[in-house]
Amino acid sequence: MSEKNRLLVIFDIDETLIHFLPKNKMDNTNWKQLSEQDKSQFNYISDGGHAVFLRPYLCELFRFFNANQDKYAVGLWTYSEREYSEGIADVITDSCGLDKDFFLFKWGVEDIDDDDYPKNLKNVWSEFSDFNKFNTIIVDDLHGNIRHEHNVENSILIQPYAPFSRDKKRKPMTDEMRVTALNDDALKQLKDICEVVSKDITGCDDEDIESAFETESVFSPKRINRMGLGNYLKKYAIKFVTLPAIGESYQTNRFIDVTEQSERYGEQQHGGKKKRTRKHKKSRKSKRNIKSKKSKKKIHRKKRTYKKKEGYGRK
Repeated sequence: MSEKNRLLVIFDIDETLIHFLPKNKMDNTNWKQLSEQDKSQFNYISDGGHAVFLRPYLCELFRFFNANQDKYAVGLWTYSEREYSEGIADVITDSCGLDKDFFLFKWGVEDIDDDDYPKNLKNVWSEFSDFNKFNTIIVDDLHGNIRHEHNVENSILIQPYAPFSRDKKRKPMTDEMRVTALNDDALKQLKDICEVVSKDITGCDDEDIESAFETESVFSPKRINRMGLGNYLKKYAIKFVTLPAIGESYQTNRFIDVTEQSERYGEQQHGGKKKRTRKHKKSRKSKRNIKSKKSKKKIHRKKRTYKKKEGYGRK
């Protein structure tokens, strides 16, 4: 089978695959007050005073990918440092019993150019020539990383997994947050989507793949219809961006799910006025330390200043 017959699935880390509770934020939560029985309901790893919560169905999904490496490849890409990505990869590999070389790559903020769009898939495709628009998916909980022109038709917006909230300071887990976290099945749904996309890819002969490799995105309207995945499409009120989405995505006053409203009232008509640009303040990464079980070395999320394309990227 040609390498181009494989589906590459790229994952964000925080609130997509795991929820990281650093020891210096632990007292802002009620984790220590929970009974051992309540704690046992979560799949988590304690390391160096930190807690790493694995999203439900993460191991099942990755074991499926691991057992079918002739059809799937998996990468990690975070806005934290590459060292953090490598440390979390070790945690997942050890916890789920995966092959040591399971991940195709483990990228961080160092792999995002200051003047580029967030997590631009073109950078992946230039590094790994067996993958392009035809056979790549990127999964993220933040729309700014995936809704731009280079990623939008190869993206899945996933509901954040945040038992102690998305707030960087963390918050006590309420009963509602606990139920939402324990009943989360987003990665189970993602497995179903990946199987459909993989079947679509392997159903094409080499000539078809070559002709569509750089032009036909996984979630182009044509393929969405062909694969029967239209029920996952949601429309968001920011130029009416349409994205495949799983669960309730993180929304702001500038990014709102208007799927039902747009179907009822139709799309807003926009004129041809040129958009005004405005300068954004540079953002700074927070520091996190975790210790990899395998290497026993501390993984630092160093402070880093980077530029962003207007309206995109992590806040």
